[in-house]
Amino acid sequence: MEGSGRQGLKGAVTKDVLVSSEILIDFLKGSRGALSVLEKAADEGVIRVSAVSAAQVASAAAGKRRAAALEMLDSFAVVGVDKEVASLAGIFFHDSGRGKFELCDCLVAAGCRQLGAVLLTRDSSRYPAEGLELLLVEY
Repeated sequence: MEGSGRQGLKGAVTKDVLVSSEILIDFLKGSRGALSVLEKAADEGVIRVSAVSAAQVASAAAGKRRAAALEMLDSFAVVGVDKEVASLAGIFFHDSGRGKFELCDCLVAAGCRQLGAVLLTRDSSRYPAEGLELLLVEY
């Protein structure tokens, strides 16, 4: 299922949310839209971040931004990658045709699916949709 919201999540999310790395990186770059999306998601439920997304955010930040990135990541519950998530990601990667999705995005999708959370993203084409609930946001 794919939802859509323009800067809004009100009533759209009733369970845990896994936030994609692009929204977190936009937030660190000062995007007011990303801030609004994160605030609304927090009002609706628990915000989680994949360990893979946390690594992507940390790798995208340097200098003063790295300290801000690490502090921001401390405020979220982190979803790890265990054997089940890794196996499901491998299946997503293989079954979609190698090269269609990045393995890191398959890991995020698998963690989200295992958790039963909604994946909050602004680019649904990055993730295999099989059994995954996506909430597409624009800002």
